[in-house]
Amino acid sequence: MNAPICSTLSVAKFKTIAVICLLAFVTEAVGKRDARNPRPLAPSRGHYAKLATLDPKPEAPNLPIDWKRFETAPSFVKKVEAIEPDFVRVPLDIFTLPPCPANSSPQTRAEIDYLLRLQAHRTEAEGERALYFAPWGYSSSVKRDNPEFESQQRNLFYVGRSIGSWFNPKDLPVTAELLGRVWRDASHYMWRLKFKHARIRPYTIDASLKNLESPSWAAFPSGHAS
Repeated sequence: MNAPICSTLSVAKFKTIAVICLLAFVTEAVGKRDARNPRPLAPSRGHYAKLATLDPKPEAPNLPIDWKRFETAPSFVKKVEAIEPDFVRVPLDIFTLPPCPANSSPQTRAEIDYLLRLQAHRTEAEGERALYFAPWGYSSSVKRDNPEFESQQRNLFYVGRSIGSWFNPKDLPVTAELLGRVWRDASHYMWRLKFKHARIRPYTIDASLKNLESPSWAAFPSGHAS
């Protein structure tokens, strides 16, 4: 088998190619857009199309539940905001997300009812599988002198591990560096958007939802989807 292309390129050339590709993506994504002229959002499909037909407005005026926002620990906010992006530097308002439905709205109620149906049919094995995968992720704040650094690097290659045994951070150190920096950029904006929208978790609205774990961050936008 031929050596993977990432291992045969020089670090300088690979970084140049990576930056060009990333800039091309950003140009396509944001281009000449600004907050005054946003690109239309893609239409919803399937389950989300059904939710979109429901009323997102509050059930009644001034309900206490509609004033609730997720309160992220100030120390965590400070830690995240200290992480500067490497490649992409655009204003936060360039990311035009749809507004969250009110906590008391029919749309939110339908979301919660859907989760309750999933919960009712969830097997113990499925719960255990979800908890097994839950710790997977990457922290750009973990540096080389940290004992967790190697495991964090392996996590970057988890999804593509079926490509072959060569697909790992030790054989592809430049790819590992690039992936880590891209993740750092994505995290910078994803976390700041979570702080901005501060949507509460569904179990805050309906206590009959028995979550498998209690995240210490807001529900929207989804980190996994991001």
